[in-house]
Amino acid sequence: MQLAFIGLGKMGLPMSMNAVRAGHDIYGFDLDRAVCATAKKQGVKIAPNLQELIKQLSAPRVILLMLPNGKAVEEAIFGKGGLITILKKEDTINEALTKIVKMAVAAEFGPSLVAAAGAQKMVRTITDGILSDPGLRRQALIIIDRFAHA
Repeated sequence: MQLAFIGLGKMGLPMSMNAVRAGHDIYGFDLDRAVCATAKKQGVKIAPNLQELIKQLSAPRVILLMLPNGKAVEEAIFGKGGLITILKKEDTINEALTKIVKMAVAAEFGPSLVAAAGAQKMVRTITDGILSDPGLRRQALIIIDRFAHA
């Protein structure tokens, strides 16, 4: 299986190395070149930037964001040359966002709402809104960052 890790820090580096040891085809990117050198020695294929990372993967691509906070996530996805300009709908970044929305809804309103009839449509509507509206995106990233550090 091909996987890409964006962020090779405290979580991303060990997870990527474990995935290599498990026989997966692992690609990585991090701004810290020393961390990239360590990951490369362990068999992670390192890309110099996000665009090159994505080019190396076969579609549909699976990208795991292992970033320290909402600002870093926002930059990786929506910043100049970010994932939003590179990825296609079938790539996993949308699914990852959908899972985050489900977790946030469940945390706020309880798991029964996520399981309720029509919940999939609600989650998809929220996810599509986040992807298309910069104002909603900023608010969602603030909530996700707060949720991640609770």
